[in-house]
Amino acid sequence: MEEKIKKLDEATTASQLAMLDAESKLAAASDALEAAKSKLKQLSPEAQQNIEFNDTELPDLISAKMLAESECENARKRYETNEKYLMMFREKLSKSSWSDNTVEWRKGLQAKTAFYSYSEILCVQAVPDAGANTGLL
Repeated sequence: MEEKIKKLDEATTASQLAMLDAESKLAAASDALEAAKSKLKQLSPEAQQNIEFNDTELPDLISAKMLAESECENARKRYETNEKYLMMFREKLSKSSWSDNTVEWRKGLQAKTAFYSYSEILCVQAVPDAGANTGLL
């Protein structure tokens, strides 16, 4: 179980790095698209009317941004899935070790009380402290 958790932890770390990389690519693609739009808006109205959409770099930039969005979404889903399963396995391991410890504690308790019957355990009374109420310090 610990080997699975280790592998899943490594996969989660790798998917987190891939997600961060995809997010930075998306930001770069978005910035490039906004810069191209801004550049086109700065053209004179006459130049804007004469230019055709396919003559610009907008189609390539829009495609790049769409691809980056898709990669970012896939990387985010992969990371979230890995993180979810990692938490589930860790929780399962902690519950398993807790229950193993409880079983061991019960076995130890049974071993210590195996020599006493139930009635003997109920009949045990507290022995008063020999030095109590004697006035001696």
